[in-house]
Amino acid sequence: MFPKILYELLPFIYLSVGFGSGVIINSTIVIVASILLISAGILVLSLRIRYRRAIRHNRHS
Repeated sequence: MFPKILYELLPFIYLSVGFGSGVIINSTIVIVASILLISAGILVLSLRIRYRRAIRHNRHS
């Protein structure tokens, strides 16, 4: 299992690496990989937010 700090930072690392590599390296394969990394970062963030809201809502119910 990842340390908590790394676990929390992973989606932002996906976004940063995806955006950075897409801007720096001008290649079709890198652009596709960048889009996939950015999509993965957004997906992980949205899933975590939804899950944490559900947990918080269930605690208060």
